[in-house]
Amino acid sequence: MADNVLAQTPAFAAVVVPCNQHEVDQIVRNFELWSRPDTRPFSSETDHKPKLILVFNNDQGKKFVSNIRSEFIKYEMGRFFCNLDFFFLNLSGESDLYQRNYSFAAGSQGYKAGPNNQFFETMRLSATVGMYIFLMEVDCIPIRPNWLGRLITITENSERFFVMGSAYRGRGTLGASYARHINGNAVYAVGDPDFQRFIEFFWEPRLREVVEMEDRRIAYDCVLEMIFSRMKSYTPNDTDWEYWKNFSSKFRYCEYIQNISGAIDIDDPIPDLVSQVLSASPETYIIHSQAVASAVNSTAPADWGLKPKSRQANSNSTRKEMGFVSIHPSENVLRDGLKYILNKDSNSHLMILFSSGVSEDTEILSTLTLEADEPVTLSAMLCRHGETPFEGSSPTPISLNKGENVISLSHRFKKSHPGLRLQIYGQPEGGKVRILSARATVIDSMS
Repeated sequence: MADNVLAQTPAFAAVVVPCNQHEVDQIVRNFELWSRPDTRPFSSETDHKPKLILVFNNDQGKKFVSNIRSEFIKYEMGRFFCNLDFFFLNLSGESDLYQRNYSFAAGSQGYKAGPNNQFFETMRLSATVGMYIFLMEVDCIPIRPNWLGRLITITENSERFFVMGSAYRGRGTLGASYARHINGNAVYAVGDPDFQRFIEFFWEPRLREVVEMEDRRIAYDCVLEMIFSRMKSYTPNDTDWEYWKNFSSKFRYCEYIQNISGAIDIDDPIPDLVSQVLSASPETYIIHSQAVASAVNSTAPADWGLKPKSRQANSNSTRKEMGFVSIHPSENVLRDGLKYILNKDSNSHLMILFSSGVSEDTEILSTLTLEADEPVTLSAMLCRHGETPFEGSSPTPISLNKGENVISLSHRFKKSHPGLRLQIYGQPEGGKVRILSARATVIDSMS
């Protein structure tokens, strides 16, 4: 059915808003903003009205449908959209987690499980909506009129693409492996069967693999750049390189939307950011920014008045538990799917990094859950991570049975350290293991 979408509908089909029950107020404020002459979706009457689709993470959103429909009518959104539709996913618990504070423990789906799952489910549900959709979170704010008219023009006159969006344009810094990523608030070719296959066979499975085996912090929009930044064109049959060659032209940066959503951009925004973008970037119609979204009130857009976010006390100091954020295998560790093969080389090891450091005179208990294909003996130690003088437990032999195993290590650290890691070494007989979870808990602190 998706193949017929390309021929039967206009190129641009819908604005899709991924959301949850806590964002309903912002949805309504956006309706009010969209009704204003300076920020309305179209500058004149049009026969091409796309759908507006709200995708809630779960059924909790259903209790707000009546109110949202009333506000949609109140602000005459029918002038701009042919219909208001709702999708309700089934995300909860670990599958719905979104945590920017990495001092909390995360499950096997990672700290961004909620947005990641919501994204892929939305892509699948939208496959029959039309060719292109604009995934527009509630903190994506139009700063010019005719923002939807302009987007329709761009998509109708563009060479075929999969994703079109913004690089990070704020004042913060990003990790080198994903610094060039296209932010998730973007236009997607959901009606293109090739794009749906790319998601099914590459994008989603590779994200799951990276989150479970390497870095629990990674989001769906960062992982592609992370993967492609380390591809090896000189390695025969390198899968990532083959995908890059075939699909790199389908990913586009654009001026239409600017992603200015780093922590510093939210906590300490440039007061006249909107005015600066309006002046310097005449082709920008949307800004992705929580600071700008917070300014959507009775005075915007005449005076956006961006203000610093009130800083809250750092919760890290009161947290007793920390999760792990990434796994770093040594170069001689091989992989078999989601499993690591620790060989006979004594230098074969895995480093499991935790989300926080260690205070002076603190005892830490680490708990590791892993799966073994067969009985095997490895060794492990808990130690500091970083450039401070080494401190940690002695390597301790650990005997694993076939199946799931839970091991615990503890150590009292005399000095403070910025990082903490659990390190697993191979033994003479080697072994194949899968890391299921890891956490560290402060069980006694004298500081």
